[in-house]
Amino acid sequence: KSFYDLGYKKVLAVNTTHHDLDLLDIPQNQKFLMDIGEKGAGKDMERGRGAIQQYQQEILHLTRQTFGSQVDHIMVCVGAGGGTGGGSAAGLIEIAKRYARYIGLTKPDKKVGAIMTLPTVGEASSPLVAQNAYDVACELSQMASKGKISPLIIIDNEKINKLYPGMTVKSFWPSINNTVAGLFDIFNRVSALSSRYTSFDPVDYHSITEAGSCAIMGLTRVNKFNDKFA
Repeated sequence: KSFYDLGYKKVLAVNTTHHDLDLLDIPQNQKFLMDIGEKGAGKDMERGRGAIQQYQQEILHLTRQTFGSQVDHIMVCVGAGGGTGGGSAAGLIEIAKRYARYIGLTKPDKKVGAIMTLPTVGEASSPLVAQNAYDVACELSQMASKGKISPLIIIDNEKINKLYPGMTVKSFWPSINNTVAGLFDIFNRVSALSSRYTSFDPVDYHSITEAGSCAIMGLTRVNKFNDKFA
């Protein structure tokens, strides 16, 4: 939803429970319920894997309908601690690659990346959630190191939690999502701008997103813009 709100309309939301999908303020035809009969995966990644296996063709078809053929790069966003996100991550990446091949993108391994969120300390106090996150982090990190996805971006929710102390639960998750989506948006915009100071053009941006392995994004505010060290 954060990407959608910033103008990136080619998004799909996939889940095993309609409760989470209903809360997303995006068009209904861009939501897909993987109905596995139990109203969710219940932190069971095997159920998440089974769901993506069962509905892979339908998701691929919806991707073609929603995204069309003008796409440069695809990012699969998952929560590593849950059953649906963790279990479906690899399957969703493979679907994204199949779509990339379908529209004629060369080297789909370089055109599909992933954003993975790690649970907070409170969430990871559950041994099952902690193990899920560890397993997914290992799986996606290996894919990234082998050049099977590009890039992998790991979001530590606990670190972001410390950036926003005292924030309510209701506003915490949107803040995390907006922070990540906002960084992507900034780099997209900067790469399209002319500058007398330095060059970071679309080719530079593409070379970073297609370099494989993990990527780190960040920004800082320059308060004394006229300072010689700014």
